[in-house]
Amino acid sequence: MRSKLALLHIDFATRVAELSHCVRQQNACVLTSMDGERVLAFGYNGTWRGGPNTCTGPDEPGKCECIHAEVNALIKSRSQEDFTAFVTTSPCVNCARCLINSGCKVVYCGKAYRLTEGVALLQGAGVEVSFG
Repeated sequence: MRSKLALLHIDFATRVAELSHCVRQQNACVLTSMDGERVLAFGYNGTWRGGPNTCTGPDEPGKCECIHAEVNALIKSRSQEDFTAFVTTSPCVNCARCLINSGCKVVYCGKAYRLTEGVALLQGAGVEVSFG
């Protein structure tokens, strides 16, 4: 994928994250075709559809009750093709599992999540992971 398109999509993900009402951390995920020419879906972390636009869990690491951005993007995507994911923060291990099972081949991360198991899982499954 051309670097200008990669920058465009990670910038878009950063803007999408601003839609989140999560108090702890606003995250987003943008799914694109492998060549980056088409946006397939995007999502940000938050509560269930129609739920309150406020955090429902405690303000403690690992206790947030938000649906993660990657899962929200995957729910919206109807694509059956391989894809690239642009995430504001590297995926947790559960989101990494979902991305792998859905056909993700490349993940661009804006920054690293405090736990690294998700990145290790992605790489172990042959998914290319980049930071920047």
